[in-house]
Amino acid sequence: MVRALLFLATLLLSLGSAVAEASQPADANYEDGALALKPRPYKRSTVVSVVIKENAVKAEAGKDMPDDCTRFVVTPRQIGQYFQQAKPVSYQDYLHELDWSPCMATGELKLADGRSALWSVQQYGLGTLYFDRRSHYFHCGKCSLVNLVP
Repeated sequence: MVRALLFLATLLLSLGSAVAEASQPADANYEDGALALKPRPYKRSTVVSVVIKENAVKAEAGKDMPDDCTRFVVTPRQIGQYFQQAKPVSYQDYLHELDWSPCMATGELKLADGRSALWSVQQYGLGTLYFDRRSHYFHCGKCSLVNLVP
């Protein structure tokens, strides 16, 4: 009888885990799960408009760093080119493998396919797009905005 109860409890626990896992979005694992080493799938579309909300700002995480961010000023054209050229990267690479800068710019953009997104770019070529409640991570080492180092 004890064995039967243990078996039943184990079965119920495993079913509960499977139901909980199935109720989460499949791509939630791109940030903190099994897919964190892969870039989130992203369908590229032409950037049709860019609004800059903040320029030449220092990220809160870098407030104690000596970097002078006042010269990191981007234009809408640079941001449009950046998101046309930048390569999607994994969350892991974005956080741990690529160069980070506290100097950044943020804003909004519209894509030709109708999507609107929030964006941010950093001085050394990292960037993000946020739309459909998902973050997409990018890197572009050859984009002109990374040449604005003071």
